[in-house]
Amino acid sequence: MLSLYINGTHNQDVVFPNTGYWEKRYDLLSIKVDIPKGATITLQCDQGDISTNIDYVDFDPNTPSKLGAMDKYSKLTFEEMIKRADFNKKLGTSKVKSVEINSEYTYEYKESYTEYKVTYTDKTTYIGQWKDGKAHGDGYFYDAKGNMVFAGEFNKGVKLNGTTYSADGQIVFSGGEYVKGKAKYGSLYDDKGVKRYAGSWLNEKQDSFGSEYHANGNLAYIGGFSKGKRHTETGASGTSYDDITGLITYEGPYVNGKTTSKGITFDMGIGNGKTKSVKVKDKKNGIYTVIYENKTKYIGQWSDGKPNGKGKTYWQNNTISYDGEFKNGKRQGKGTSYSNENDGAVVYVGDWKNDKMDGNGKITFLHSYFSNYEGEWRNNLPNGTGTGWYNKNAESEVKYVGDYVDGIRHGTGKAYSVRNDYLMYIGAWENDLYHGRGTSYYSYDKLTKKYEGNWSKGEWNGYGITFDDYGVITNQGVFKNGKKG
Repeated sequence: MLSLYINGTHNQDVVFPNTGYWEKRYDLLSIKVDIPKGATITLQCDQGDISTNIDYVDFDPNTPSKLGAMDKYSKLTFEEMIKRADFNKKLGTSKVKSVEINSEYTYEYKESYTEYKVTYTDKTTYIGQWKDGKAHGDGYFYDAKGNMVFAGEFNKGVKLNGTTYSADGQIVFSGGEYVKGKAKYGSLYDDKGVKRYAGSWLNEKQDSFGSEYHANGNLAYIGGFSKGKRHTETGASGTSYDDITGLITYEGPYVNGKTTSKGITFDMGIGNGKTKSVKVKDKKNGIYTVIYENKTKYIGQWSDGKPNGKGKTYWQNNTISYDGEFKNGKRQGKGTSYSNENDGAVVYVGDWKNDKMDGNGKITFLHSYFSNYEGEWRNNLPNGTGTGWYNKNAESEVKYVGDYVDGIRHGTGKAYSVRNDYLMYIGAWENDLYHGRGTSYYSYDKLTKKYEGNWSKGEWNGYGITFDDYGVITNQGVFKNGKKG
């Protein structure tokens, strides 16, 4: 243990882990300290402290902020995302400057594969199969700065299928299938790397049938489209979903992007207070049956023209939506919410405040990669400490234990591989990514093969150390984007 002073004032005692060795066995300790600009920092062994062998002290200004999570989601409109993707752009339209063989392969079954490098007068480049002066087969296009902008398959210079990339390497349009060079099917991504639409396209607009996603990646809508708007054919229905719980919010026809009176708008609450009828069910206990104008129902304690006390609400299909406590017409106290899909399963169990999930609770998210969560809530989102499961029941299922800000892993926490039952990472997080000080482990049966050090946006960035299976250092120094600088 050593004493930390800032500007001559004792700030805290720093307790270091005991590795039990003087060499070849290292450990990292991260602490959070507010350091004023130009401050003097002293780490010393005071009376009563324990002398410690320290190799280095590093300062990381990238410690996750409480406001960082606010920038997690994209603010782009669909029109802006489509313009940014530019997925129907023609490639290789400039004059060919040079063509040279890049590499040649002969496979075991004696089929030959020749890869060409083609340079155009506008300084763009194509690397791939080439025939009769055009891209033909598998290939890659690069912009004038050497950034890959498209990878896929061509037929006589025209795109057949593939993936479009932004200049910074982000996927902007994937799984693309093209007819005469124009996208017929594919998935569109926003500037945060979140898939926002998957389905059919016509003239760079969503068309026919597809799925739309909220900015947090959860399913928003599945159904018909026409000219970029939600639009269902006669007799068909579309379904929209809540961005947090995944509950159905509307089911029915859409016309030019709008819902119609022929569909059902699901209301988990109490019909916005617009009552159709109020009947006494149990006068002694103050229990009433209330039917709302939107065809939802409430059965429970009632006073001052509102639900007050214990009661239950029901969806339009007469299945239960909430069972718990109310105050002045809003869910407040302990309560359980239920799905409005066929199974009627429990969605959330826990505390409520002012009609929102707030306090402590457990949820099963519907139609979401973020599968389950148990812990602290504020304003309808995981906030505080909790445990979350991602990609539930899949081979890549991950369990996270740590801090959350507005539904995002943000602060400090641990990630575990559920299938292989081992610790994957422990340290700082920002916007759902490893960011700051942390240690990642790369073997399910050993905690010796690892990386310890600084992270930025999920990659090794800054000072770090890598270890092999036996705990021996294999690399040490400054890393940049996952590679030794």
